[in-house]
Amino acid sequence: MASKVSLVFLASFIAVMGELQDWSSQCDRCKCKWSSGKKSADCRNASYNTIPGNLSNELRDIDFSNNPLYELKAREFASKNLSDVHKLKLLNCSLRDVNYKAFEGLSLLIELDLSDNKILKLHADVFKSNSKLRIVLLSNNRLKSLEEGLFANKTHLQKVYLNNNLLDSIDNNVFGDNCTVTQIDLSNNMLKAMDGNFLENFSRITSLLLEGNQWNCDCHLQTFRNITISKNLITSRTVCEDPAKLRGQAWIDQHLIFACMPEILEPNFPEPIDVTSPNYTITCKVQGVPTPI
Repeated sequence: MASKVSLVFLASFIAVMGELQDWSSQCDRCKCKWSSGKKSADCRNASYNTIPGNLSNELRDIDFSNNPLYELKAREFASKNLSDVHKLKLLNCSLRDVNYKAFEGLSLLIELDLSDNKILKLHADVFKSNSKLRIVLLSNNRLKSLEEGLFANKTHLQKVYLNNNLLDSIDNNVFGDNCTVTQIDLSNNMLKAMDGNFLENFSRITSLLLEGNQWNCDCHLQTFRNITISKNLITSRTVCEDPAKLRGQAWIDQHLIFACMPEILEPNFPEPIDVTSPNYTITCKVQGVPTPI
């Protein structure tokens, strides 16, 4: 009986070792290992200029950081039999162009790191097939704008990092309706204003980093600023850049008034008035924030 048990154990051991050798042998220039219970590949600094096609399809975490990839083509990973990857790192890969179908087929992708690249623009559909995305890192790129719907319909999305880009505006529809995101980092961009309704569709947001932008603290920014304070979203020092008299003033200062210069609505005479009576009434209407005296 003991010998039979030993044979069964030996057979199981050989099968396990055979499986281990099979996936770990498909590593090309990478270092394959078990990490946090998942089959992972460390492909950093491997001098790849394209995604290799001979890696094991059993890999779940892959780090391609520090490789001169320059661009990602359509179905770049799915076509290389890497459709089941959960975590994908592409830091510092000199990426400039990302095809809108680059991540197509990665239906199990949970975390994507594209930080420290030179990405100028992302198509609205670039994450369309990645419905399970939870974390997207786009820090330290050259993004000037975000297309409408870029992060829409992502019911699992929790964290989005967009710090250290060149963003000068954020459309209200970038995150879509019923957004589940809890953390957004917009620090160190070129933002001057935000629509007061921007946070309307965020039901779970707890942190919004806004420091290091060029905020114009006038009446047009007041609603958004008030909402961020009332929801306790301002967790780092966020200050005004304009107007000059408010420069360096912190948003959380409750005595700070985000005002706009008064605008004269009436009178607005297209031509000089010919006054023939000693008594003449002119209606004057002025608007501004705060209400002009």
